[in-house]
Amino acid sequence: AFKAVYTESSDITSLLLSIARSNLSDNYTTRMLRFFNRLFQLAEREPGDENLRTLCQGLSGLTSLDKG
Repeated sequence: AFKAVYTESSDITSLLLSIARSNLSDNYTTRMLRFFNRLFQLAEREPGDENLRTLCQGLSGLTSLDKG
């Protein structure tokens, strides 16, 4: 289901980066960090799952972000 929503790499990257926004609650930040932690755990446990792999690969866009 997540793959259908986050098909563009920038979508899931934007979701992760959203936790840095100061106008969002600590609860939101905690839930997002838990979500990504769980996503990575599942991908590690199920290396053959193409959907999980695609989602995690979507975060590769973090390497090309403007550092300024």
